[in-house]
Amino acid sequence: SWYRQQINRKQYVMIGYSDSAKDAEMMAAGWAQYSAMEKLIGLCESQDIELILFHGRGGTIGRGGAP
Repeated sequence: SWYRQQINRKQYVMIGYSDSAKDAEMMAAGWAQYSAMEKLIGLCESQDIELILFHGRGGTIGRGGAP
């Protein structure tokens, strides 16, 4: 497809923590992120796209940042 050609079969996705930690308890937020990553991995594998996941921990601890 046009999009696959544009991204050269590589998709970068940042997993963010600050919003999920604000909206849910830490364990629930972590599980939701894990579940989302599993779905993304499956989707990209089925479409022959290399998935590069990276974690966007930043900011204060209260917003999900790492100490």
